[in-house]
Amino acid sequence: MRTAALIRAALPHAPAAWLLAALTLLAGALRLAIALATVDIPGDGPTRAALGWQWRLEPRLVRDGSWLPLGEVLVGLTSFLIPDPKWAARVLSLLTGTATVPLIGNLTAHLFTPQAGLVAAALLALLPIHIALSASSLIDAPALFFTLFALRFALAAPERDAHSMRLCAIALSGNIACGLRYEAWALVPLLTLHRWLATRSVIQAASLFLSLSVVAAFWLFAALGSPAGLLAAFAKVVASGESVGGYSVSSARALALVGSTLSVLLGPVTLALAAMGLIRVLTGAENRRIDRDLGLWLALLALDLLVLFLLARERGPSLVDRYGLSAVVLALPFAAQALARLVSLVWLRALAVLVLVSTTALVTWLTRPELYLARSYPSDVIALAGWLDRVRAPEAALVFTRAGWLPTYVPLFHPLRREDYRIVSWYLPEGALRAFLLRRKPQLLITRAGDEAFLARIQAAGASVGELLERFGRLEVRRLHLSDLRPNG
Repeated sequence: MRTAALIRAALPHAPAAWLLAALTLLAGALRLAIALATVDIPGDGPTRAALGWQWRLEPRLVRDGSWLPLGEVLVGLTSFLIPDPKWAARVLSLLTGTATVPLIGNLTAHLFTPQAGLVAAALLALLPIHIALSASSLIDAPALFFTLFALRFALAAPERDAHSMRLCAIALSGNIACGLRYEAWALVPLLTLHRWLATRSVIQAASLFLSLSVVAAFWLFAALGSPAGLLAAFAKVVASGESVGGYSVSSARALALVGSTLSVLLGPVTLALAAMGLIRVLTGAENRRIDRDLGLWLALLALDLLVLFLLARERGPSLVDRYGLSAVVLALPFAAQALARLVSLVWLRALAVLVLVSTTALVTWLTRPELYLARSYPSDVIALAGWLDRVRAPEAALVFTRAGWLPTYVPLFHPLRREDYRIVSWYLPEGALRAFLLRRKPQLLITRAGDEAFLARIQAAGASVGELLERFGRLEVRRLHLSDLRPNG
């Protein structure tokens, strides 16, 4: 009798489970197809891939650099299974990006209804920005997955005696998220408060706070030096925006930028539904009490929107599209619940979802947000890498100028350790450039026309640019002379 009752209880949920599984397979197939048909654009994606590969060759405790440490480590660990620097990071994004689809469906079902969960999963499965980032070497898809994974474990934890393994899972997934994106640091206070509201136990809340803080505290004090270093890291993001034409704007302009970014990434109709669902929840029209679970979700969404607003205010037109990913995905449950409320018939709801994703795809096609993917690797980079295979001695160091970030592709085709090269751009401080020249004594420079400002920096550091050795399309290889280099400049 007990077994029969369990089977009857499970039957109503079986169709939803099968539909969620089908949506997951669709999401995975779509992301894999996009990955097979594209490559990363030059810049952050190839750099992430190269750093992970270099970590595989020389594992280390990451405590320096511009990025949080676990992106490098996770890609490095994936490289042991996928021994191709062009694919290891992308496979990590593919797996976590695909797994985020059933995860958002499950979370939305927990917050609202199973019907809303299916709608949210379908919207995410076909969301262009998430598809693109799940096919790239960037760590945005893994960061989002581990953030939502920590939330899922937290929402599933019972009020009183949560199993220690569940609390460890919250801490582990939360720490991984905190080691990938700064936005995830909001999990530390929010999950701690959520646990205290669930248990009213100071000991449980304090224990969770300490275990969640491991990576954030390590990076804050071991890499950034102090909380002031965190502000400096934010200032560096702002400065990078200025280097590509960004500038500070008014708060009103920043709000408009946030709205337009979310409208493009989510689609204007889906964004309107999300706003409708959010208003219904906040006004009580949803007949859904804002308990600690929904309050946790709302708080995280509010903080993500605040960070996006601050970045928009400081960077203006150079606001990076993918900075809005987390807020977009956290808004999906509200859009899904609003749609599930408005449309009760299953076939009509499926048709409405198709209309929503079609409008989002149309807006993406018309507005052309940056999706961080290109059609193929540049032939001049491949030719340069082949030449380096033949000419470069294993220990010889190289200097690149920025060259439109094309040099970030080179380590994916020609093996280079972390200490084998530097790319001279606005990110590389003068002292670091001089120290590299003194320590590694590179004799080859790869540059291109238009990088005269970076060549001037190299010459100011005490090196001089010599004769042209080879040319590969836009790229040229020149001799680098260090006769004028002095330790004190």
